[in-house]
Amino acid sequence: MTLPALELLIAPHDLAAFVARWWEREPLFISRREPDRFDRLMSRSIFDDLVAHTNLRVPFFRLLEDGRSVPESACTTSRRLGPSTDVGLADLDAIYDGFDKGSTVVLAALEKIVPALTQFSSELETAFRCPCQASAWLAPPDAGTPPPRYDAHGIFVLQVEGARRWRVWRERWRRPATETAAGSTNANASTMEFLLEPGDSLYLPSGFVHAAEARSACSLHLTVEAKVLRWLDVIDAAVREVLASLETDQDAQRALAFGRRPGEPIGAEDDAALTALATRLVAGLNADRMVALAQSWSQPPPQRSNHSGALLRRLANEAAPADRPRAPAS
Repeated sequence: MTLPALELLIAPHDLAAFVARWWEREPLFISRREPDRFDRLMSRSIFDDLVAHTNLRVPFFRLLEDGRSVPESACTTSRRLGPSTDVGLADLDAIYDGFDKGSTVVLAALEKIVPALTQFSSELETAFRCPCQASAWLAPPDAGTPPPRYDAHGIFVLQVEGARRWRVWRERWRRPATETAAGSTNANASTMEFLLEPGDSLYLPSGFVHAAEARSACSLHLTVEAKVLRWLDVIDAAVREVLASLETDQDAQRALAFGRRPGEPIGAEDDAALTALATRLVAGLNADRMVALAQSWSQPPPQRSNHSGALLRRLANEAAPADRPRAPAS
């Protein structure tokens, strides 16, 4: 039986319990001992087909060496297509060679091209009321351990094959200043550790610093990112809105006082202009406007369009050649 997306993701917990205790609050690790739990979503063979047969290109893939992105120039190529040049195309030899030498291969936006992940992400978007993006990470044996990092949105990690130990720092939004060895086994009160095996999942709210330790066997996992609307996004939009209103404003476009050099004290003329503009900026960032912006964006995401078979349906509706009206003889 195919499990609904939400159950596949967070069972044995239901949505109400998950939101009340863990959503945007603290990590949740679920150990299941179900090695085939995520097989319908991803596998080595699916990953291999995506690399070899989908015309892979940036930004839909990247190579990571010790957790850092390999420059695009080192893993892409180009080709001529008629009068045009196809650029940013994955150099498959570079990908395979990089993997052999310890680089991790990451495939992004898989909800766009893998039917099972399209349906999975669509169900999660309905439940979480925000867009969801899926990526797959294939790490070779003894891949380099990436430096600690955090994500701006909450993520779900689904272990498909192999195993990987995750280290998570308890203090949010701050990278560790002294602990640089992410793979260290000296766990202390400042960190949590989780060993993800096939079928296990880990939820990390935004801002939790984490690092995944390399293991002696190949690891394949899915990451699902819940792209929630943040107040930072609302504030950013409000600031951009106010700045856009000043693009043709004469006071804002006026140059600083004649002859003023960088580092010199601000003059009375500039001080008056700056005070007036700052007052207008603050007035444009009022709470009512930001609440209105947030409400305008807080609608459920639109259902994903299923275009599968669309051309075939149009061809089926096309009149047979014998039934088409003939052009009048000239």
